[in-house]
Amino acid sequence: MNPKWRTGGMKPAFLAMAAVVVFSALGFALRVYNVGNQSIWADEMYTMQYARMGFLDILRFQLATFDPHAPLFMFIERLWVPIAGDNALSFRFPTIFFGVLLIPTLALLGRLMTRPAVGILAALLLVANPFHVWYAQEARTYTVTAFLVAVSTALFVKIVTRRTNAVVWASYVIVTTLSVYSHYFSFLIVLSQNLGFLLLWRKRKLNLWHWLGAQAMFVVPYLPWVGFAAELVLRHITEETAKPFWGVWPLLAQAFSIGWFISPNRLPWFPAFIGLICVAALSVAVPRVKADVEGRMTPGQALSILILSILVPVIGAYSYYVMTGRYFVQERYLIISSPAFTLTIALGLLQLRRLANFLPVLLGLGLVGLQLVSLFSLYTRFPKPDYPGVAKYIEQNEREGDAIVVMGDVVSLAFSFYYEGGLPVGNISDSLPDEKIAEMLDDVVGSHSRVWFLPYGDRPFDNDVEAWLDNHAFKMENRWMKTARYVLYSTSAGLPRSVRQLGQEFESGVELTSYSLTSDQLAPGDAVQLSLQWKSLRDGSQDFKVSVRLTDEEGHIVNQFDRRPADDKRSTLSWVAGESMTDNLGIMIPAGSPPGQYGLELGLYNIATGQPLRSVAREGQRSLALVSLQPVTVVGSGSLATEAYLRVGQMVSANFGSLIRLLGFDRLRASATPGDRLSVAGYWQALTAADRDYSAVFRFVGRDMPASAEATDAIGPPSFRTSRWQSGQTVRDFMDIVLPKRLQSGTYDVFLAVTDGSVELQPSQSDQLLLGTVQVRSRQRSFKAPKPEQPYSARFGEVAEFLGYDLKPVRRDQPAILALYWRSLRETDTSYTVFVHLLDRGEKVVAQSDSTPASGATPTTSWVAGEIVADRHVIALPGDLPPGVYQIEVGLYDATTGVRLRGDGGEDRILPGEVVLP
Repeated sequence: MNPKWRTGGMKPAFLAMAAVVVFSALGFALRVYNVGNQSIWADEMYTMQYARMGFLDILRFQLATFDPHAPLFMFIERLWVPIAGDNALSFRFPTIFFGVLLIPTLALLGRLMTRPAVGILAALLLVANPFHVWYAQEARTYTVTAFLVAVSTALFVKIVTRRTNAVVWASYVIVTTLSVYSHYFSFLIVLSQNLGFLLLWRKRKLNLWHWLGAQAMFVVPYLPWVGFAAELVLRHITEETAKPFWGVWPLLAQAFSIGWFISPNRLPWFPAFIGLICVAALSVAVPRVKADVEGRMTPGQALSILILSILVPVIGAYSYYVMTGRYFVQERYLIISSPAFTLTIALGLLQLRRLANFLPVLLGLGLVGLQLVSLFSLYTRFPKPDYPGVAKYIEQNEREGDAIVVMGDVVSLAFSFYYEGGLPVGNISDSLPDEKIAEMLDDVVGSHSRVWFLPYGDRPFDNDVEAWLDNHAFKMENRWMKTARYVLYSTSAGLPRSVRQLGQEFESGVELTSYSLTSDQLAPGDAVQLSLQWKSLRDGSQDFKVSVRLTDEEGHIVNQFDRRPADDKRSTLSWVAGESMTDNLGIMIPAGSPPGQYGLELGLYNIATGQPLRSVAREGQRSLALVSLQPVTVVGSGSLATEAYLRVGQMVSANFGSLIRLLGFDRLRASATPGDRLSVAGYWQALTAADRDYSAVFRFVGRDMPASAEATDAIGPPSFRTSRWQSGQTVRDFMDIVLPKRLQSGTYDVFLAVTDGSVELQPSQSDQLLLGTVQVRSRQRSFKAPKPEQPYSARFGEVAEFLGYDLKPVRRDQPAILALYWRSLRETDTSYTVFVHLLDRGEKVVAQSDSTPASGATPTTSWVAGEIVADRHVIALPGDLPPGVYQIEVGLYDATTGVRLRGDGGEDRILPGEVVLP
C-alpha cells in the first residue's frame, strides 16, 4: 500500500474512486450536450461512408484513395452504426465513449506514475477541456487514439516499474498495435516509450530482451499495413500553414489546456502561465527521491517519461516538415501528447503547494474557469456547419430550372446525406483542370435559371469559383447557417439586357458610368438582375460600400443589398485612377410581394463612419444621398409559401374570421419614442376573395399603468388593398404601426386585430394576438418660445416654422456646430430629414449635415402642434476648405421620396445666415 494512504484506511481510496466516477459522469454530460442536434459534416462524412461499407471494402477504398487515416476507427464505426443507427448522436457515440474513458484512464496513469492526487487533478482538468470535448463530438479517430495511447503508456509504466506478468505484456502489445492502427502518429509515442525504456533500463535493471520481444510482437501485426502507411506519409499533402518551431508551443499549450475557442489575442499571458506551471513540475526532479517499496518510479523518472511523451511527437512531426515540406504539426494529430501534458500541468500545480497551500486550489480553479468560458464559447460560437438546414431550405425553395454546385467531396458528401430534393448536384473538385471547371460552370450557368452554390470554406479555390459566378451571374442571396454557407445566383441565360448610360459621379471620385437590367417585369421569387459599371476617377480615398434598395410604392425598403463593389473582393481604397469594374447584383423580390411598381435606389456610404457619399450635383440638380434607377414592375403574387421561404421572425397562422389569415410577421423593435413608425413586414393570406378593404388595429396596453391607445393601418399597399386579393393568395405587406404622440413612458404590449371599419375581428385561436412588446420612452416637451442668437422666420408647408439658429465660433481645426430652432405647426405622419449645407460663392455644397431632428431623438412624427424643438447639427469641415464666407442653407425633405418641403412662396430652402471660416 502507498505509505501516504496508510493512516486513512480505505477512505481516501474510496473518495478518489468516487471523484473519478463523478468526473466521468460530468465529462459524459459535457460531451453529449447538443451533439445530436449538430450536423454530420465534412470529414465526418468520410467516416459515415466507411460505416456503410464491408470490412474488405474499407481496406480497398483506403488503398485506392490514400485516405490519410488508419483503419481501426472505421472498423469500430462499421460495427457500431448498423446496430445503433446513423443519426448524429449514435454516429458520434464511440468518440464520446472513448473520450469519457480517457478521464479515469488519466487518473489511473497519474497514480501509477506519481501519486493519486496527480491523477485525480489531471482527470478534473480533462472533464471540461474544450479541446477534448470538441473531438469527442466529432466522429473521427482522435479521442480513440488518445485513449489507446494513454492505456499503452499506463502499461508501459507497469513494465518499467517491474509490476508485470504475461497479461500486462500481452495487453501492452495488443493496445499499442491498436493505437498505431488508429493513427499513424501513435508511432511517435512508441518511439518516446523506447527512449524512456533506454533511459531507465540500467537504473531499474529492466529485462532488455523482454522489451525487444514485445516491440517485435507489436511490429509483426502491423507489417501488412507498413507499405501503404509509408507511401501515404510520403504522398499525402496538407494545406495547413506552417508555423515556426517555437511558435508551435504556445498554440499547443492553449489547445491542450483550454482549447482555441478563446482568441489568443485576449490571453497573451496564458502560454507564459502554463510555462510557469511546467517549470514548477520540473521541481519534482530536484530532490533525489528513491522509488518506494512498490517499485514506483522516482518523481524525476516519471517526469522524464512525461516530457518525452510531449517532446518526441512534436519534434518528430516538425522534423518531418523540415525534411519534406509537409506540415503535420497540428493539434488534432498531436492529441497523443495531451494526456502527458495534462499530467504535467497537474503535477506542476501540486508542486506549487510548496510556495503556498492555497496556490494549487486558486490556480486550478482559475484554469477550470477558463475552460468553462472557452467551453461556453464552443457551444455558442463554434457550431458545426448546418448542412441539414441548408438542405431543407433548398428543398423548400428550389424551383424548376435550378441547379446546385458544391465545392469538393466533403461538402458533396455532407450535403447529399441530408438533401432529398430533385435538383441536379454538381461537384467541383480542385483536382479538376481549370478548363474542365470553366466548362462545367459555363454549362450550369447557361442552362439553368438559378444556381445554388455551396463553398467548402475560405480556400482560394472556392473564392476563385465564387468570383467566376459573381462575374457571370447575379448573386441574390448569401447566407450563413451556423458555419455552413450557401449562395443563390440568378442567371441571365437567354434574357435580353437593357443598358442605360448614367455618368453619375459621387464624392469619393468614383463614377457609375452605366447600368443594365435583364428584365423589368418580375414575379415574387425572381431577382432584379442589376449590372453596374464603375469607373474610378482618382485613386481610392475611402473604403465604401454600395447599397441598392428595392422600395415599394409607400417607400418601404422591400429588400436591400449592401457590399463593396464586385462582391467585397477588395477594398475600394485600392482602386486606381482610370480603373473600371463590373458589379453584378441580384435583388430578390420577396415571396408574396404585391403587384405594382417598385423603385430601385442606389447609394454609397463610408464603411468606417456610415456617412453617405453624395452624388456630385449636375447643373440644375441637387446632390443626393440616393440615386434613383429604372423602376421594376412586379406582376402576380404568390400562393401559400413555406415557412423557410417567408423568412419572418415569428410564424403564427392566425385566422381573423373566415376572410383573412396572418401567417407570420417580423418582430417589433424593442424600444421607440412616441410618434415613431414601426414598419413590420407581415404575411397575409386571403381565405376567400374579399369584397371590401380591411385594416389592422394595433392596441397598446400598458403593463404597469392603466394607459392604452390605438392605431390603425390599411392592409395591403394603396394599389392592392384586400378587396383585390384572390382566394389563397399570399401577400407580403408592411404594417405601419405609428405610436401615438402623447403616449406616456412605459412598457406596452402591442395586440393586433382586424377591422372592416365597422366590425372588429379577433384571431380565432385566442382572444388576442400579441405582436410584441415595446419600451416607450417619451421626452420632455417645450412650448416656450426660444431666443436664438440669429432669429429668422420661415414656414415649411403646414408642418414646421424655422425660428432661427445659434452658431458657435468656427475654427479651422473643429467642425461647425449649429443649433436650429423649430416650431411644430401641426402633427404629421411623415418623418422629415433636416439638411444643413454650407455653400461656396458658386452655391456648391462644400460641407453638410443631414439627419432627422436632434440626430433622430425628436423625429417630426413625434411633434405635437406648438412644440418647440432644438435641433443640433455638427458639420465636419474639409481640411482643404479655403478661408472665406460660406452661406448656410437649411430645409426639410422626405427621405423616402427625396421631395423637399416648400414654403409659402414656393421655395424649398432658406438661406438664414453665413459662416465665416478664418
